[in-house]
Amino acid sequence: MSMFFNMGSIILGTVAWLIPLFAISQFQKGYEPKNYIIYSFMACCIALVFQLFEIRRYVIMQDISGIMDTVGAVSVVSIILIVITLLLNSIVNYLRNEGNE
Repeated sequence: MSMFFNMGSIILGTVAWLIPLFAISQFQKGYEPKNYIIYSFMACCIALVFQLFEIRRYVIMQDISGIMDTVGAVSVVSIILIVITLLLNSIVNYLRNEGNE
């Protein structure tokens, strides 16, 4: 089960970054991205929830050393995921608003 949460988090985090990049490429081809920002944030949120489930699994197993080993890295990577997702979606939103003017 641990592998599921970790791999799911990595895959969804990558999807959260690829969706806005896909939207930018579609915008450059003349298509207007519609709900890509929502899908990107949903993938980001689910990736973070998977990490919370992973920490919960450590708590259930009473593996305090496992929590202490991973919580620092998980916190840093979560912040990086959120910041980059926000930046990419801000670019998509900016391009979308520029196209409507």
